Amino acid sequence: MDPVENLIINAPLTDDDRDIGTSGLCGMFALALYRAVIDQHPRLVLIGGKREGKPIRTKSGKLYWSHAAVKVGTNFYDIDGKQQISWLFSNYAWSLPLGAEPEIIELPPEEFVKEIKSVNNARDRRYYIRWKTILSNQLA
Repeated sequence: MDPVENLIINAPLTDDDRDIGTSGLCGMFALALYRAVIDQHPRLVLIGGKREGKPIRTKSGKLYWSHAAVKVGTNFYDIDGKQQISWLFSNYAWSLPLGAEPEIIELPPEEFVKEIKSVNNARDRRYYIRWKTILSNQLA
């Protein structure tokens, strides 16, 4: 097991943490994990869609996405640990608009936060602080 997966799997996360971290606050967990493993040069990613090679955006200009994760090297992680791209696509990109293809969208931290904040029910600072504290304590 690699160090990032080991961190996630051994962190004292509750069933509630894992449930909410996959069904609404995945961006908050991704951001907490990103900050915890910053020395490993992580990238923040959204699982979204593309059409004609370009990421799909809503009418208001926001990216169309359905899950957030962290990429370290060639590996992807969310609150459930290391994930395969095919699993991320089959579990989170099934609701794409007609004609769209699944896409991993890498974003710099400031743009990632902006996208997360643009979805009112995708952010909760309390969970971010909780998960950041848990992960940081696990590393100590």
